Amino acid sequence: MTRWRIVLASLAAALAAAALTVLFVWRPWDPVPDELRTAADRVRDVPGVVGVVVDYEVVRHDPKDGDAALARFAIRLDPALAPADAGASARVAAATLVTAEVPGVRTLERGVIVQAGAPRSVNGVDLYPVDVSAGSGLADSVDDAFTLWRAGATSVRSGTVEAADGDTLARLADLAAGRGMGLSFATADGRIRYDTYGDPPEPAALRLVADAAARPGVDGAIYVASAEPHVQVSMTTTADSPESQALAHWLEQHELATAVGHPVAYRITEPGFATILEGWVSGTGTVGAGAAPDPPCREPSPCS
Repeated sequence: MTRWRIVLASLAAALAAAALTVLFVWRPWDPVPDELRTAADRVRDVPGVVGVVVDYEVVRHDPKDGDAALARFAIRLDPALAPADAGASARVAAATLVTAEVPGVRTLERGVIVQAGAPRSVNGVDLYPVDVSAGSGLADSVDDAFTLWRAGATSVRSGTVEAADGDTLARLADLAAGRGMGLSFATADGRIRYDTYGDPPEPAALRLVADAAARPGVDGAIYVASAEPHVQVSMTTTADSPESQALAHWLEQHELATAVGHPVAYRITEPGFATILEGWVSGTGTVGAGAAPDPPCREPSPCS
């Protein structure tokens, strides 16, 4: 009986080992094809790359004409890289990944992001200080992101530059404008924000919202660089408070419209975001010699 037990135990161990071998070769928990895994291994050898993460999903099965799939690549760069070197590493790494093909997949949509720095977890999601999506100008975008990060940005992610305070944002906006970077800007707490539409920022406008956010009774200030540029300032006070009236006067006396060369409207809102005062920064709705200013609405009641 003892000999049979030994034989059975040996057979069970052999079967278990074989099963584990099959599982690790088959990897049912990991759907990434070997072709993409091989491409990721090549990218890890690119100077400056410290890691690559690959996610893969078949979004439509089609045995006849070929599947449709989605591959997502996250390239992690050494945070000590100089900006130009980071851009060069990102370009080489992305080019290696986007040429990889998977047999049996007719349509493979690839998404590539480049990340750097120590992540922080927000609701279970790791957010990296540098997080740039690949595009036609990936190397320049990564170069720009590293440049702003080195200059004091806490993060450059999803087209938005974050910094600890308005002074740092204004300095970064100067740098971005000089390099032609079409980025938005915000403090981490969201009290100061500059929303762009792909154009380089106007540093004077960012300085205005930073100064406005520091005024008494102000909860936050936003500049929107749309086709109709405007400043929105949210207050903790009512329309007829001295703080709101002083802010409206300050905006109408400000020289921003002259500095940027185009009209800038303002809106002052109370808690709940209802507009309580509105008018024109610098006191005019048009810029140019002899232009007649549009009268601002200074009444607490809705403007007609």
